Amino acid sequence: MKKQLFLLLCMLFSVSFSAPQLLTVEQIRTEYENTQAAMKNYTKIDVADNDMSTEGGEISYYYDKQKLKVIIAKYYGEAGKMNEEIYLYENYPMFVYKETYNYNTSMYDKKFDDKKTKVLKERYYFDSNKNLIKYINPKDKEITDPKIIQEKSIEIKKEVVRLLQKRNSGKK
Repeated sequence: MKKQLFLLLCMLFSVSFSAPQLLTVEQIRTEYENTQAAMKNYTKIDVADNDMSTEGGEISYYYDKQKLKVIIAKYYGEAGKMNEEIYLYENYPMFVYKETYNYNTSMYDKKFDDKKTKVLKERYYFDSNKNLIKYINPKDKEITDPKIIQEKSIEIKKEVVRLLQKRNSGKK
């Protein structure tokens, strides 16, 4: 198990500079749309994930036959919630869509108003060489700073590894 995790980490963090960019943003969008259309035919496996939030969470894994295609993680908190969709291409992240909901106050407070919830959206696009090629931040702005791109890439890859470990640790 540890050996498999190590190999997975190596593959996720490896960068190939000689191979051409095989997935463009347009191709990723097309693949995303195709996956969305086919999801109703995928096998879904749910796993509880209470490590990330005080109010709990759940991860759903979607398989096309034996091939993992999508991971959807949902986390609930007193002050908000977060949804993360990870679309895979050849077992690696291709597109990640993250929504963070920030409530105006605690959901248990009488002043809680769902209409005042602020939604922050982030989008990440990875080429087939596992490189983050486009990042759209919560202000809907494309970020091109190489340092930020590198940090975000590592952050997403670590999260994918964590979610894959959760899948292997127990299904409900």
